[in-house]
Amino acid sequence: MKNIFFSAVAFIVVCLFVYGCEQWDLEKLDITCPKVINLSGNLNFGNVEVPPVSPPSLILRITNSGTCPLTVFDIGTPTGFSGNLNATTSIVSNQFIDIVIDFNPTQVGPYQGIITINSDATSGISSIAVTGAGINTSIGGNGILAVSGDVDFGSVQLNSPAIKTFTLSNQGDATLTIDSIHQNYSDIYTITGISTSFDINANGNKQVTLTMNTSEVGSYYDTITIFSSVNDKTIYISGEVVNAGSGSCPIQFIDTRDSETYHAKLFHGQCWMKENLRFNSDSSEADIPFENNPANLSVNGRFYPWEVAMNFKGESSSIPSGVQGVCPEGWHLPSIAEWESLFGQYSNENMAYQGLIEGGSSEIGFNLYGYYSGSSWILGSGLYWTTEDNNLSLAWVAGFYGGSETTDINGSTFKDYLLPCRCIKD
Repeated sequence: MKNIFFSAVAFIVVCLFVYGCEQWDLEKLDITCPKVINLSGNLNFGNVEVPPVSPPSLILRITNSGTCPLTVFDIGTPTGFSGNLNATTSIVSNQFIDIVIDFNPTQVGPYQGIITINSDATSGISSIAVTGAGINTSIGGNGILAVSGDVDFGSVQLNSPAIKTFTLSNQGDATLTIDSIHQNYSDIYTITGISTSFDINANGNKQVTLTMNTSEVGSYYDTITIFSSVNDKTIYISGEVVNAGSGSCPIQFIDTRDSETYHAKLFHGQCWMKENLRFNSDSSEADIPFENNPANLSVNGRFYPWEVAMNFKGESSSIPSGVQGVCPEGWHLPSIAEWESLFGQYSNENMAYQGLIEGGSSEIGFNLYGYYSGSSWILGSGLYWTTEDNNLSLAWVAGFYGGSETTDINGSTFKDYLLPCRCIKD
């Protein structure tokens, strides 16, 4: 009887003080029963007349890939868009529901943003991009200005050529006039290849060349505003000139523990490994290769539970984190603040995603190999450990979400899930 009494007390303490329970919910305490949310659907509405006679609709599918029922509470939509999720809805394991998304533009011009689903999911992808444009053909058509291209120069060696391009597009059905392109701050960046004022035909585009002056070491930021006859756009430029002889970030190095060779990249003052860590911690086989197949080790690296990745050290929120964990000597696992510094080099989450994943301009090459939930591999996104925990069961992660093509550092997952690691030089 005494043992039963103390077990009951322990359960109440854990529930009230760790999980904040208002009622007994064993599902919250069962870390072996994940609720994995995934979103899918083509949410590009294209051009829509303003005002629309009948707002067009597209379907957003919400899938529960976990083993426990997923509760969906509500939906967040950007201006111009709406969803018909009006009540709390439960989705059983491996099932889905379809949500109708409407587009009702009230003004001529582009509309875009992120749709977010609020739920009790323990992991997965809960946001997705949505786009559309409002046009008015009754007054002879409209030009619509859009800007695309990556203008983050990253780290450039002193006195080395540095050129980027971005594209001005007319997504409307009438000629668009570019009145001027205004550089707002520094003279580090120079615009070439365009005249003071010019026209872009309907569905046409114009490429603009941007050159960075690399004669002085330092970090440089600027904005460029494009003024047109219909709407204006501002883009954010960044770059860092580094001394090639500083030796602060090796292009290649060897982990003396196992003779594995890694490559590194200096990016805005942070020296990041360009590959996932492959070190075998020998911790009761807790870390494994991707899909537990040794053949995947060279490309995908190893996947670690949080405690093993931390080498069983305490959490850290410092810059640098000071937690070597499973990293090589002279390297450490990044804290949330260090991930924030990396993502913060971009003007929004989508640009950070495009610049940092494999093939991106940063050349760091984070990948989307997913993670292991203990029972299955969850693919389509890239989650990486930080050095900070959320509670007794969860730790914070940095995420690259393939569905919405965004980055995020506001998510956490179970510590016993297996995630890859990237290290930063001390």
